[in-house]
Amino acid sequence: MRGFALAVREKRTDARRGDLLPWAPSPRPEWIEICSIEHGSKNVIDFAIVQDLLSLLWVVNLGCIDLNQWYARCDDVDRPDYLQFDLDPVPGTTFEQVLLERFL
Repeated sequence: MRGFALAVREKRTDARRGDLLPWAPSPRPEWIEICSIEHGSKNVIDFAIVQDLLSLLWVVNLGCIDLNQWYARCDDVDRPDYLQFDLDPVPGTTFEQVLLERFL
């Protein structure tokens, strides 16, 4: 996770799933590093960066277990380090069908 912007899912006290927060929660400790990324809409969003155990514990302490890191490092956000495919099956799809789709 070191060097990557991080979006976190907010904790919820009810049964609903929390919202994805694509910005660093505020207020936050001054030692939490920030990665500012400009989006197509020209908005600049400040993401938290988890650089060490202390910053990871801060994020987890917020109740944010769903950690979603950016696909590129903050020093070169236009060049992803990796690509990920999310193979969520639709209702009626077997796990075996999902496994077959990974080869396409």
